[in-house]
Amino acid sequence: MRIALFAEGTSAVQQTILVCLLFLHLSSVFESAAQAGAEQLERRSILAISDVTGVRQEYAVSPVRTVAEMPLNHLGLKVHHHNWSGGELPEASLVDNSRGALVWFQADELSDRDAFMSWAIDYMRSGRYLVVTGNLGFLDADDLSPESVALTREFLSELGISYVNTLLDDFEPIEIVHAAPGLTDFEQKLPAVLPSYIEIDALGADAEPLVTISDHNGRRSDVVTVTTGGGLIARGYGIADYGALNAGFWLTDPFQMFRRMFRLERMPVPDTTTLAGRRIYYSHIDGDGWNSVSTVADEKGVRTITAEVVLDHVVRAYPGLPVSIGPVTADLDLNLFGSEQSREVARQLFAEDNVELATHTHTHPFDWGFYRPDRYDPSVDFASVAGNKREDSKFDKILEWVAAQAKSSEAKDAQKYVHDIYPRPRAYYDGPFRVEDDLARSIEITESLAPADKKVEIVLWSGNTRPYEDALRFLRERGIENMNGGFTRYDEEYPSITSIAPLTSRVGDELQIYTSMSNEADYTSSWTTRFHGFRQLISTIDATEAPIRLLPINLYYHAYSADRPVGLQALIDILEHVETQKVTPITASHFAKIVRGTDTVRIARVPGGWSISDRVALNTIRFDDVDRASIDIDKSVGLLGLTEHNGSLYLALDPAVSDAFIALSDVPVVARRPYLMDSRWPVEKASFEGDETRFQVRGFGAGRMTWRMPVPCQGRAMVRQDEELLEEVGIQTDDQNRLVLPLSQAPVRGADIQIICEPSGLG
Repeated sequence: MRIALFAEGTSAVQQTILVCLLFLHLSSVFESAAQAGAEQLERRSILAISDVTGVRQEYAVSPVRTVAEMPLNHLGLKVHHHNWSGGELPEASLVDNSRGALVWFQADELSDRDAFMSWAIDYMRSGRYLVVTGNLGFLDADDLSPESVALTREFLSELGISYVNTLLDDFEPIEIVHAAPGLTDFEQKLPAVLPSYIEIDALGADAEPLVTISDHNGRRSDVVTVTTGGGLIARGYGIADYGALNAGFWLTDPFQMFRRMFRLERMPVPDTTTLAGRRIYYSHIDGDGWNSVSTVADEKGVRTITAEVVLDHVVRAYPGLPVSIGPVTADLDLNLFGSEQSREVARQLFAEDNVELATHTHTHPFDWGFYRPDRYDPSVDFASVAGNKREDSKFDKILEWVAAQAKSSEAKDAQKYVHDIYPRPRAYYDGPFRVEDDLARSIEITESLAPADKKVEIVLWSGNTRPYEDALRFLRERGIENMNGGFTRYDEEYPSITSIAPLTSRVGDELQIYTSMSNEADYTSSWTTRFHGFRQLISTIDATEAPIRLLPINLYYHAYSADRPVGLQALIDILEHVETQKVTPITASHFAKIVRGTDTVRIARVPGGWSISDRVALNTIRFDDVDRASIDIDKSVGLLGLTEHNGSLYLALDPAVSDAFIALSDVPVVARRPYLMDSRWPVEKASFEGDETRFQVRGFGAGRMTWRMPVPCQGRAMVRQDEELLEEVGIQTDDQNRLVLPLSQAPVRGADIQIICEPSGLG
């Protein structure tokens, strides 16, 4: 059979050209297919399945959320929550994109048990991992049909366990007969009298019992185990809770457990704690109390508003530490509660080099759920504000107008605002509420008082910090970040990592960025007592640095912290402590973009190493179980350098390289080019040619950076800005080939650095 490839009349030359084009096209197709086949994208989503009931859905809090999500985040995973209380199947898109599921049921009975069993069986058969903890009562129920019994057998087979639904005999004490090294007694020792459990046996070649108990008859139970289908954590052996979803202590190490059960060994972790080899520091201020007259007086005994005290004692006193300042702009609006003094202080604050523009909204909503468009009742809004009294004369005039509105026919039959915490839904009234108007007005007022080259970069949520989806979408579509919520403490009063919040909250299709540490309101009972209490934040800073770096440093407070001398002193004590730390200070919006990068980043296994892309501002990758010598710096692309801390390896990526490649080697390799160890400032656009290294830095404060050079060398470093030479210093490596480069001027507006370091023949 003959196949005609060309139309009649096609010349030989044309045929040759067409064949070449076809060959090139097919080569491209085959090459792309080969590359696609070689790339193995790591799925990083965990589907958290719980059975939360009895509360409004947006306030539903599962134990996965409060207890397990932070450890999962630390391991590089992002969590999507699904409530099974109604027996509804998870969305197909969440299932398709997930690496595994963490099942944590609380109730004794499960809605549509068979539907869950069928779903879980199919889920594990798709090659995903299922980790089960909490209440396992769903495995058995009264009067199960033969079909249900068969489903249970299938489920257990896929999970990789067998069990006998009879407790071990605890007539004599239950004993631990096996425990993986370093796994148990993580935050609290297992109880002296161990709880009995049903007989669990992990089956399969790749099963790995982590904790096994036995009774006096020799019957055993693998109460914490990696299974062929995922894992199992028996109640009473994972976490000791006290009936509250947000309280407890980990008995077994959640990082080890989840790493093994979800098969995360050697996977690169997108890290939000570290930048350029150092711990991140960022700070932000909510503007509450901006116009309050502080009891902190100057040397002449003159008292001024708290915002001015913050300006003099914090912002100008610590120019190397950036702070994102978000006023409540009703406090700056001359038509509401602003004054020339409050506006002038704002101008001075916003002009400082270490200040980033933020807002804390215009009218300061307390109850964001009240303002959801599908719930909002303007008449109740009027009435609730009209019932509030203040001494401020301007506020009284507003109240008179609001009271008149409340008497109108629209509000005559208005229901009273129903609240549990806040006596009214927002602090100030400036007409009916639309989130677009409130945020836009706040941004407009803030930018009108700032230098022309500064724009609002982030909105700091007010009140209960539970914005609805429309509010988050409004900001994202305008390229403005968001933050607040979370309320993390880890200190003598909160001695468990279960009090550390996750990175984010998913609100519909949007992402709310949580703060990393709590503000002073949490230490002072909302500024009613223990006004020095914020100093306790130092404990959280230290406890989250070692033995594991769990968080960046986040100094988050309100303008009213400068209201009292002891409150201001607590703030200064924290700042002084930060000054002793090895940090890379950045703005709050920069940190929010880093967190957003953990949601978007693509991590894929490729021949010879790992591909890292779609990072937003995420530029640190962490390995918890990879040796430094196995990273091939010379073959990597977009890798600035690396440093070790607490047994983990932190890799700094170049923001200028969108698609980074981390090369791995099976044999130890030594870098033949300079690499960054740590820097006070973020580094980018690095190039290495012979004895010359070039890069750019932008950041806050004077300080230093450290490079590891391939051989002993000496020379000079030039710092330029817009081609102007700002600084030139002589440099020389130490006995470990480390090159320390100090900068006496903060590169707030950026600087180009050129290092010329010629081999010295020493060493």
